[in-house]
Amino acid sequence: MSSEPCGGYLDASDAGYITTPGYPLEYPPHQNCRWVITAPEPSQRIVLNFNPHFEIEKLDCSLPLPHITPKYDYVEIHDGNSETADLLGKHCSNIAPAPIISSGASLHIKFVSDYAHQGAGFSLRYEIFKTGTSSLPLSDYPSSQFITPSNQSDCSLILLLAFIGESGSRSDPVWREKELCGSDCSRNFTSPTGLIESPGFPDKYPHNLECSFIIIVPPSMDVTLTFLTFDLENDPLPGGEGECKYDWLEVWDGLPGVGPLIGRYCGIRVPPEIQSSTGILSLAFHTDMAVAKDGFSARYNMTHKEVSETFHCSNAFGMESGKITDDQITASSSFYDEHWLPRQARLNYHDNGWTPNEDSNREFIQCQLPAIPVPSLSYEAVWVRGERECDVHSPLRQNEFQPACKALFRVDLHTLKVLTGIATQGAISKETEKAYHVTTFKLEVSTNGEDWMVYRHGKNHKVFHANADATEVVLNRIPQPVLARFVRIKPQTWKNGIAMRFELYGCQITDAPCSELQGMLSGLLPDSQISASSMRDIHGSMGAARLVASRTGWFPNPTQPIAGEEWIQVDLAIPKTVRGIITQGARGLEGSTGAENRAFVRKYKLAHSLNGKDWTYMIDSKTGFAKIFEGNGHYDTPEVRRFDEIVAQFIRVFPERWSPTGIGMRMEVLGCELPVSATTPSLSAVCDFEQSLCGWSADPQSGVSWSLHTASSSSTGQGTHGSRQDLALGSDNFSGNYLHLDAGAHTQRKRARLLSPEVGPERGPLCLLFYYQLQGEAQGSLRVLLRDNEQEETLLWALKGDQGNGWREGRTILPQSPKEYQVAFEGFFDHPTRGHIRIDNIHMSSSMELEECTRGAMSGMEPTVDTVAVQPVPTYWYYVLAGVAALLLLVIVTVVVTLCCHRYHWAPKKSSAGHHHSVTYHNSQQPNQQGHQNCYQNQNLSYNRIQSPNQNHLYPATGPSPSLDPMLTIRMDKDDSYDSQC
Repeated sequence: MSSEPCGGYLDASDAGYITTPGYPLEYPPHQNCRWVITAPEPSQRIVLNFNPHFEIEKLDCSLPLPHITPKYDYVEIHDGNSETADLLGKHCSNIAPAPIISSGASLHIKFVSDYAHQGAGFSLRYEIFKTGTSSLPLSDYPSSQFITPSNQSDCSLILLLAFIGESGSRSDPVWREKELCGSDCSRNFTSPTGLIESPGFPDKYPHNLECSFIIIVPPSMDVTLTFLTFDLENDPLPGGEGECKYDWLEVWDGLPGVGPLIGRYCGIRVPPEIQSSTGILSLAFHTDMAVAKDGFSARYNMTHKEVSETFHCSNAFGMESGKITDDQITASSSFYDEHWLPRQARLNYHDNGWTPNEDSNREFIQCQLPAIPVPSLSYEAVWVRGERECDVHSPLRQNEFQPACKALFRVDLHTLKVLTGIATQGAISKETEKAYHVTTFKLEVSTNGEDWMVYRHGKNHKVFHANADATEVVLNRIPQPVLARFVRIKPQTWKNGIAMRFELYGCQITDAPCSELQGMLSGLLPDSQISASSMRDIHGSMGAARLVASRTGWFPNPTQPIAGEEWIQVDLAIPKTVRGIITQGARGLEGSTGAENRAFVRKYKLAHSLNGKDWTYMIDSKTGFAKIFEGNGHYDTPEVRRFDEIVAQFIRVFPERWSPTGIGMRMEVLGCELPVSATTPSLSAVCDFEQSLCGWSADPQSGVSWSLHTASSSSTGQGTHGSRQDLALGSDNFSGNYLHLDAGAHTQRKRARLLSPEVGPERGPLCLLFYYQLQGEAQGSLRVLLRDNEQEETLLWALKGDQGNGWREGRTILPQSPKEYQVAFEGFFDHPTRGHIRIDNIHMSSSMELEECTRGAMSGMEPTVDTVAVQPVPTYWYYVLAGVAALLLLVIVTVVVTLCCHRYHWAPKKSSAGHHHSVTYHNSQQPNQQGHQNCYQNQNLSYNRIQSPNQNHLYPATGPSPSLDPMLTIRMDKDDSYDSQC
């Protein structure tokens, strides 16, 4: 296909394929391909089905940024025969579009690539749409990457051979095999709700299927998957390597084979309801060549996520309600009479509770319990052996406060969650009416069911105090909330025996505002956008650095790395609002358990960038230096670190301290889309940044970015940047939003710019009002500029230096312009010392009189120095002003030289009259000394005014400048007779 011309006119009478040049290898740069597909009859419609192997340079091309001209790679489909027809979709990234159906008899397809970052491209099949037409199996597309050994008798091999042979004949045996395979196989789903069914449902599914169903969820939405019917070939020997080894359905919290595996299901037991907030939920369906069943049917539903700055992470996970199913609850053992099973461990359960098979009053005697299969992140089940200190000869339960049996009780939450609390309860036997309860327990957590960490508070294991009787509910808060998928409770002491009912509390990571997972865990962010300074395994994939989903992790190449020299980086593809990061340690080898292969980073620094070249460190406001973040204390347990919102496309982590075994890391980025505004801001509205950025955005070309201080940044009067006073909410309210820029080495002489939405031509003149703070010894500067669509800039307003810690008002006139333009707020510092710049309450007013706008600040808000607000002037006037200034300077120099010469000739005459010149001042008349000093100070003042003008022409000095010496200083010994002359 790569040798065929790029684009053309195609007849849909016969089904055909369109591929990017070179597919599935990288497409060339600078492509501009256009295809027009036409159906033979005007009443017919056309359907496009994309191969799931879809890879185009990742940019959020469906939502272009307001001020960025499209310049990346994309494919777009128009509902007609030209680009002027309605746009059906514009796609990029590594997620194939859902099937596309025209409304008429033609479709226009356009593919564009720029100069860099090529991918594999796409392949699609076009045909006449018929009722019931749906997408094809994964392998019913031209792609050499799907070639498999000939001894594998499956649908994908047969379909690929059908294309390679190019026979197309109905009598061809290959095509006859194609008819035996299902045609409803791989598909992507993007609608808010939908139905997913196995091929042929409700009839029996075909043999040898490898199907994938991918649900793609928009930002700020969750998806819930509910199974309606389920009937797959059962595995008669479940457990271990034999669990679901014939036909199975896997559910992945992300892309298949990339994100974490939620579970593998077979038989007739309906899988539990599954919820995901990673942005992608996938189903992978496998069938063998033997038994076929009726298959499955499931419905998914997307819901908008309600987030609040004041949310509480204390939701019940579902032990009591039943949302956590029986299959998610396992234990090391249960009592032999089958009346104390793990499923009875639900809080307030009416019938007994859970208790292990044995209790013991003998210490340090251990026995191994039978292995218990648990779900794992790999294809094979993982076995965990519970350990208990027990007396195997004693069937009787013992009295209170006995040494702990290592009885294990575990819950699988299916996805990674934030655990903040646990409520426990004992139980009363229905048979004997005897009460049992646990008095203390320990907690263990894991992300994969294999690697466990005992929860610590400080350096020691945390022992939680539980119940004093069998019916009371006791709530234990987790002092430091922890991220986990699997939770294990280990009773330590008890009364009468171990018996427990409980509930777990917490929330999703994404329940917090602007905390969406950016694609490391789910696979939405491809490996090509993950990079590092070095990698120990030169043949390894950067996908090893994915949080939880990876079984290993990133290890830099040096065995003895130097702090700050190694780094790992994530490219988010477009600028986004970033609010946090999750880090996790790593395991050196696939499936390894040795301690020498487990590593993690204890402390690290964070840097961010908009272009991948100019980097800005996250700054500690207390020290003014790069902030050191606390990392991990265990190689499996993730840690979340949140910070003030920043706008960035690239995030880079620099390890500073690490475990004795070296640096090992997996990670994820938390953030959200930048607010998008396609229209200019309302002229009557004040942008106080409380709800959004009002369409203002960071300049991608600037070296540093303004940061948004939000209500959550500081819960008290002292936040991360000192005293926080938001003007919009009053000086006594510290919880408002504003933009700020802090001084430091990362911002010295780098300019942060904030751009307004475009102001339309012939609009205005307007009065721009805003409030600002300019404080500190770093010599900060705040400027307001006007930028037209040809990138020409004009200075409108400027201020420099410390203005105190109060909010002050700035004003300037925005002129009427025949062109569209943007307003830019620019901040920078001359020195890397302490200081900050803040802006708030930006308002473009059309109602204020221009004369009033130029009068300066409002009453009660007078600045300490004058500010300048000027009308934009043509460029040539700058040359005129420069010439006038040069002429004026020449005149001043001439006057100064003349005065000096005159003074020089006058001095000898005074000397001949009996007065002696001296370098020092001598005065024998002490009472008159002060008068002489005042006289010379006045002389010095005049020299200052003439010969040392303020270097900043925008802010003329109003008095003497003690830091500047006069050009000429004359000291004389004089008689008292000269006092009167002075």
